Amino acid sequence: LTVSEDGALSGDIYLWRIGVGSVEGSFSPSGNVFGRVTTPLFSVGSVSGRFSQTLGAGIYESVAGNGTWSAQKK
Repeated sequence: LTVSEDGALSGDIYLWRIGVGSVEGSFSPSGNVFGRVTTPLFSVGSVSGRFSQTLGAGIYESVAGNGTWSAQKK
């Protein structure tokens, strides 16, 4: 998952090294993350969470299941 300078989120989802979908969303200046998970045919879920200056964490919900995510700034 990458965050552009204007706060846009983007990333790819892989299953056994095959691209099966993508994540698109936004990152607000206050640190909130909101996004959606899509496949080539339709939207399949959502992503939300919060980033501090170096760490991020949140949840995802999709037709394939729900869970948590975490990230660290490089």
